[in-house]
Amino acid sequence: MTPEAKVLKSIIAHLETLKKAGRPIWWVKLRAGPWQQAGLPDLLVVLDGREMFFEAKAPGEVATPLQQETMRRIRAAGGVAEAVDSAAQVAEILEGQIMASVRCPKCGTPSKTPHQGKNQWYCHKCKMAFESGDDGLTPYGNPARIVQRQERLRKMNTKPRR
Repeated sequence: MTPEAKVLKSIIAHLETLKKAGRPIWWVKLRAGPWQQAGLPDLLVVLDGREMFFEAKAPGEVATPLQQETMRRIRAAGGVAEAVDSAAQVAEILEGQIMASVRCPKCGTPSKTPHQGKNQWYCHKCKMAFESGDDGLTPYGNPARIVQRQERLRKMNTKPRR
């Protein structure tokens, strides 16, 4: 097994760990072939709705000029593309992307404060806890349903049940 293949195997093992921990994650190994565009990164990962491309390299090696140009184009289009040489480096990038993408659903402020458990966050501006899930960021108690119920009750001129 080549050093690059060992790095890729360790990255996939890390992604499997995240999946078993209940994270909403999906990935695919992009394989080179005669019908494939040259220079594509080795791995496409989607975590919490964010797509990221990773080019696995043996420690000390760098991406080819074609790979670097492809990653530059992905970044220019708003994507995340990095050449990595360890699973720890991938974990750091994934965590950074998660922290950058968590926003309060009420005010849109980025939140970097974990709250009680996994996928749970707290917005200091709104003083509200919320969680990130498969359907995006949803505050506890699904406020969309709470608001709908309150509007129905207002229309009926009744007080909410307790």
